[in-house]
Amino acid sequence: MTSRYCCIMGVSFDGDDAVVSGLADMIRWIQVSGADEGVKKKSKNGAVFLCVFAALRFKNSFQMENETSNGTNRGNAVELYARDLGGKGRAPLVLLHGLLGSTRNWQTTGADLAHAGAAHIIALDLRNHGKSPHTDTMTYDEMVADVVAWLDARGLMRVLLMGHSMGGKVAMALACRHPHRIARLIVVDIAPKEYQSLSHRAELAAMNELDLRVIRRREEAELHFESRVSDPSMRKFLVTNLKRDHETGGLVWMPNVAGIT
Repeated sequence: MTSRYCCIMGVSFDGDDAVVSGLADMIRWIQVSGADEGVKKKSKNGAVFLCVFAALRFKNSFQMENETSNGTNRGNAVELYARDLGGKGRAPLVLLHGLLGSTRNWQTTGADLAHAGAAHIIALDLRNHGKSPHTDTMTYDEMVADVVAWLDARGLMRVLLMGHSMGGKVAMALACRHPHRIARLIVVDIAPKEYQSLSHRAELAAMNELDLRVIRRREEAELHFESRVSDPSMRKFLVTNLKRDHETGGLVWMPNVAGIT
C-alpha cells in the first residue's frame, strides 16, 4: 500500500543528465497540460504513473541479450512468478511489490504505463508472496538472487527497475550489488536506511492468529481483524491475500505468513 505522503526517488545509471531533464520536463508537463488529473482519474497510483512515465519517456537506455550473464551466483534462488502487463518490444520495466503485496497490486498502474508506451511492464511476485514459491527464509540477499536469476533465465542483461516499500529495498540492494544490470532505478515509499519500527508486526500477528478453519468469507476475516488492526484500509488489504483452496474449498493465505514472520 502506498502511504498518503508518497516519496519517489529516481536514479540514472547512465552518467548523464537524463533524470534531471526528465524531472524538469515532468513538472512542465503537469503544469501545462494538467495531465496529473487525467491520470489520477484512471489510476489510483497517479503519482507513481506520472513519475515513472516522465522518467522513462526521455531515454529508454537498456540492453537485452540472448545469453545469460556470467558470474551471477544464483545460490538457492527460486523461480519467481511474473505477470506481463503489456508493452512488449519496449524497454523492460520490472516492478517489485511491498511486504504482503503481489503482482496484482500493479495491475492498474502497470497497464496504464504499458498503454502509454512507457515500457514493457513486468511485475514479479517475490518469494513467499503471491504465486511465487514459499521458503523458510527470506533475506534481502536471497530476494536479490531470485530477481537476478529471473533476469538471467530470460536473457535480460540490463533493465529498468522499480520497487515499492520492501520491493524498493530489494531494488536498492540489487542496484548496489549489480549496478551494471540497472539502467534506471525507481524507489517508492522507502529510503536507504535501517528501520527500527514495529511496522506490520500487528498485522502479521493477526494473520497468524486467524483460524481459517472457521472462516468462510473474506468479510468474516476482516471482522476478526478489527480488534488487532485499527486501519480499515489495511484490514481490506490484508484479506486480499486470502484465496480459495481448490481441494478443500476453504480459505488459505497466498503469502507464506509463517515464513515472513
